[in-house]
Amino acid sequence: MLRRDYIGALTAMYDRNALGTRLMPEMRKRQDYALWLSIMRDGADARGLAEPLAVYRAGQTGSLSSNKMSLVKYNWSLYREHEDLSVPQATRALAGAVGQSLRNSRI
Repeated sequence: MLRRDYIGALTAMYDRNALGTRLMPEMRKRQDYALWLSIMRDGADARGLAEPLAVYRAGQTGSLSSNKMSLVKYNWSLYREHEDLSVPQATRALAGAVGQSLRNSRI
């Protein structure tokens, strides 16, 4: 999950009875990703379904996430400030995230 946010906020759910109320941190971008990482860091598993539950149109002009490469500084902040990763750990995670974005952009 540090290299790629596999959980789409559009269809994500968690059991509030099991995990308590969890709020997204105050961040301009990547707040959903920070929430998922926080929940999993606390020991919860993330599971997905094989069937699509929604359609996500990537690259919508003007959307906050339309340019994935613009998220680099936000990912760095998330890794260092919210995940408390060391510089080498954050660098590895960021390199993986950028590599994943580049691979996905070719599809």
